[in-house]
Amino acid sequence: MLRSAPLIVTLILAASLAFAQPPGENRIVSESTARAIVERAIKAHGGDVKMSRARLVHLKLRAKVVLPPDSEAPFNLEVTCQLPDKYRSVMVTNFQGVDIVRTVIINGDKGWVTTNGQGKELTAKEINEAREQMYAENVMRLITLRESDYQLKEMDEVKIENRPIQVVNVARKGHRDVNLYFDKQTGLLAKMEHVIQDYQAKESSQEVLFMNYRETNGPKHWGRIVVLNNHNRIFEAEIAEVRFPERLDDRLFQKPPEIKPEKPKASQKDKPSDGKPQDPSAKPGMNKN
Repeated sequence: MLRSAPLIVTLILAASLAFAQPPGENRIVSESTARAIVERAIKAHGGDVKMSRARLVHLKLRAKVVLPPDSEAPFNLEVTCQLPDKYRSVMVTNFQGVDIVRTVIINGDKGWVTTNGQGKELTAKEINEAREQMYAENVMRLITLRESDYQLKEMDEVKIENRPIQVVNVARKGHRDVNLYFDKQTGLLAKMEHVIQDYQAKESSQEVLFMNYRETNGPKHWGRIVVLNNHNRIFEAEIAEVRFPERLDDRLFQKPPEIKPEKPKASQKDKPSDGKPQDPSAKPGMNKN
């Protein structure tokens, strides 16, 4: 990557600075290279037509959460996603002989979670974080990065398991940056890295490693992932089934029946002041003796 000379204002360096790279040329060269990397990756994953199908995806996963210090909790996970803002996941696990089914649904600016028939609405903060994660998923579709409001920048190459990796930083106004790592030999996405927030708005770095790519009815898709939080392994999953349907049933993303509407709060006008029946003949502001 080209690097411009430091801007040191002295008479001695004035002549050399005259031949330095113009301000912003590095950025232009970097973005051009970054977009070339992304275009190569689109072809490696199957090309425009197949990558466009990745907006709708249905996955079945055999997964496990890694619990410190060295235990694991297995579960089955079914994910249905309609990017950019619809998501549904159903997690099935067993705890002490009891089956636990947990469903999370995001539909635009609404969201719900249910566990074994009990549910609640997600808070605005939880929904915003979920949508930020879906934004990162949309970035991984790659063809969306052709839009003008995405800024791409080539980063220094790294190695993953001794394989050369090209890195592209993706920035977009209103969203956190996402780093995409592409295998230099195959062009396939090897890793995604971005920042996540927990319910206390505490930030941490999340890395998702992709491996064992396979052919599908859409783009090439990873067969196994490993997720790290602040460089600690927290989650692993293997694909049991992956499909890219032409359409999804909108009912998948509707409010679950377990979520009951809130009862309207009684207004002050409807509430007796002392719990006693009110005299209909009494006028406001008058005491009856």
